[in-house]
Amino acid sequence: MKANPVATRITHAREFAGFSKAEFARRMAVSAPTVTNWEADKIRPDTDNLSQIAVLCGVSFEWLATGRGGMRFDTPSVREPTKEYEALPADESCLLTIYRKLPAARRRALLTFLESWT
Repeated sequence: MKANPVATRITHAREFAGFSKAEFARRMAVSAPTVTNWEADKIRPDTDNLSQIAVLCGVSFEWLATGRGGMRFDTPSVREPTKEYEALPADESCLLTIYRKLPAARRRALLTFLESWT
């Protein structure tokens, strides 16, 4: 029987964190056979246990549960744009702050007004 990817990721996360099965079980407050069964895909940990595994091992919950994204938090799954961002000038920043505080109807009215000036 081929190991389930979740089971494989649990093993990988535990080993990445440097835990033996016994230490991992102790920290998870489960029995060592439970950890063995998770890693052998005989039983599946519930969402709460997966969340606890992610925190304990310092890995991303999304990666652990689904395999999507980077394993570690410092491994971005989406690349950041390389273009440097410029800070807004003070007057534009002030306008944006005021705009964000307005209700939707007033935002639309302000945009209509400003568009009439261009």
